[in-house]
Amino acid sequence: MSRFGSGLVAVFLLLLLTLLNAATVGCGGSSTTPSEATPASVTLTPTFGSVQVGSTLPFAATPRSSSNAVVSVPVTYYSSNPSVLSFVPSAGGLACGGRWDSAGQVCTPGGIGTALVTATANGVTSPAATVYVHQPIDQIQLSLLNPPVPVPSCVTQASVQGVQNYLDFQAKAFSRGIDITNSVGSFTFSVTNTQVAGVSLNAPELENNNGQQITQARISATAPGITQVYASSTGVSSLPFTFETCLIQSIQLQAGASPSNVTFTVTKSGSETITPTIVDRLGNTLLKAALTWATLAPANVSVTTGGTAQGVAAGGSTITASCIAPLCNIGVVPQKPVYASNVITGLVTASPSTTTAYATSTQCGSINGCQPFLYPISTSSNLAANPVTLPSSPNSFVFTPGTAGKAFLGSTQGLMIFSPGSGTSGQVTQRNDVPGKVLAVSLDGNRVVVSDTQSNPNQVFIFDQTAAAGVAPIILLINAATAAQFSPDGQEIAIIASQHPAGDPLYVPGDVLYVYSTVAALQNIALPGVPGPAPGGPTAVSYQASGALYFLSGVDPTGIQVRNTCDNSLAETIPVTRVPDQFQIVLDGVHAIGINSPGLQLFTAKVIPPPVATPTSPTSVTCPFGVAPPTSNFINLGQGSFTPLQLLVRPDNSKAYVVARNLGSVFSFDLGIQTVNAIPLAGSPMPLSASLTADGTLMYVGTSDATVHVISTVSGQDIQQISFPANLNNNNNVGLCSNIPATCAPDLVAVAP
Repeated sequence: MSRFGSGLVAVFLLLLLTLLNAATVGCGGSSTTPSEATPASVTLTPTFGSVQVGSTLPFAATPRSSSNAVVSVPVTYYSSNPSVLSFVPSAGGLACGGRWDSAGQVCTPGGIGTALVTATANGVTSPAATVYVHQPIDQIQLSLLNPPVPVPSCVTQASVQGVQNYLDFQAKAFSRGIDITNSVGSFTFSVTNTQVAGVSLNAPELENNNGQQITQARISATAPGITQVYASSTGVSSLPFTFETCLIQSIQLQAGASPSNVTFTVTKSGSETITPTIVDRLGNTLLKAALTWATLAPANVSVTTGGTAQGVAAGGSTITASCIAPLCNIGVVPQKPVYASNVITGLVTASPSTTTAYATSTQCGSINGCQPFLYPISTSSNLAANPVTLPSSPNSFVFTPGTAGKAFLGSTQGLMIFSPGSGTSGQVTQRNDVPGKVLAVSLDGNRVVVSDTQSNPNQVFIFDQTAAAGVAPIILLINAATAAQFSPDGQEIAIIASQHPAGDPLYVPGDVLYVYSTVAALQNIALPGVPGPAPGGPTAVSYQASGALYFLSGVDPTGIQVRNTCDNSLAETIPVTRVPDQFQIVLDGVHAIGINSPGLQLFTAKVIPPPVATPTSPTSVTCPFGVAPPTSNFINLGQGSFTPLQLLVRPDNSKAYVVARNLGSVFSFDLGIQTVNAIPLAGSPMPLSASLTADGTLMYVGTSDATVHVISTVSGQDIQQISFPANLNNNNNVGLCSNIPATCAPDLVAVAP
């Protein structure tokens, strides 16, 4: 480069340095990125501030063009009162509550007071931000401002004349016991859970100097729950104030416009609005709340998050609702769910839908080389189609309750997940890390409980099919789990485990109730036992339709235990002369059925919720529920002694069906008129497994004659017997399994919803 060129460069650099220094002298600081652009505006954050003497406060400025694009230009920061707040170029936008040294390294405390901060870029200046410089704060006090008299124990969401839906608060700052609030400037008010309460700073009753000095705030109720309110400034916070938006205490459901209406009938795709009457603990009625809705037969009736029930397919269902965190009664520890005091039953009137029944066999067992198959049977043709090969011999077979259509088959080799395809195709995947027998499936079809009684130690798996690939199931070390059920809301699983074999001369202590929850630690409750004949261990756990109670059969020889879901306390023991071999709740919310050879017992167990809160009798009691004095009625099937196999109840709560191992008939019990009818199986084979269609009009029964019998529950007749194609293996006469010298019978039958 020539000397002339080098001289020009030197002059240019000297001129640029002079201009930059001129822009940042005195009480200002600047950025150093050069640009010739001129912004249309400059914004400054924060718009107000508070800093203690000797501390720093960062500012940032953003120059923007008329099209709101960010413009890269030098920015200079100015303080209107450099004796209390200063900038220097070397510190950029970092303000000092006092005086900076020239290097922008040491901030020396100055006086207290206020300063206006602005940022300038190419002659364009931002709006000013007010900064308060004050003595160090060692305490912030938060107190109620003009509280109502008397101060309510909670703040209601309900619109009640003369009742506040908010509380106002005042914050004050202290330094060594001296009130320095006026020199601090604004406080930041916050709540730990913004779902429960909202913060407002501009209510006309608040004295916040038109937003220039925030010392007061209004906290308004937004959702039932408990939260903490804080006021803070310069890193110091007040002690928390507990704010409660009044918790929900009671939920009563109605169908349609009449409060007394608890049933509805719709066509397919028709809808019915389920209206909840929601009362908080002060006795105020709320217009809305984030309830958890559940339909107990989702294949027939769906329900929205707002409580609209819609017909899906012919059949019936029960609708319930509950108030459960984290959506409702938020922040309560320990959690206190609130269950509806009643349920709504619905019926969908439509032509029966075509679905598919499936049959397979457990008889491969551990036989080497034996191959089990899963045969689909269309309910329109009642013909066995091409089978799906199963990787392991199944020991259980359960479809998800809803329309998702997946099924779970347990095995000692791992859980098989069957996904039906179009027509008669389908796909099976296996989780080898989840061996055992399927005990229960959640109503949403996502989770399954599997009991492994072969491994040592025994285990219970809670497997979520929606979990990401490679995510391990939840493993509970529970010995000999025999029965389980999900609560209607899906939050809890009750599991009972038999710790003694059937036939013990005395019913000794040993059975254990386990309650798994998504929001609490696993609980185990020892069931004390009563001297007497052994019932043979737990036979069933069944949740009442609303989920408020659950019933345990086979854990007490004197009766059926009824326990509260909220705290697992014993609500009632329904007396029985003999523990039922099969037991199930009827989804009408009133009845239960137990099977005792030579007949069945119909129980009434109507729940009694806690009293509803009123403005004159407020109450926080949501649990426990009680049970009205139970009654029971024994109905003899007239067949002598039998061994129960299955108890099936139609989703519309109209009939129950008893399937016995040693009787060549299926027995229909009408819950309305309480009569029994026998439906003979053609050829009188012994039943092995049975399943109902979702509309309850057809039952598929696998039997000892190696066929599946199709029973019309409408006509009360065995209308067809389905055989399976001959297998190419000459040692096997049917196609349910191959490579063994025996005929495999369909002892696992399930109908897809």
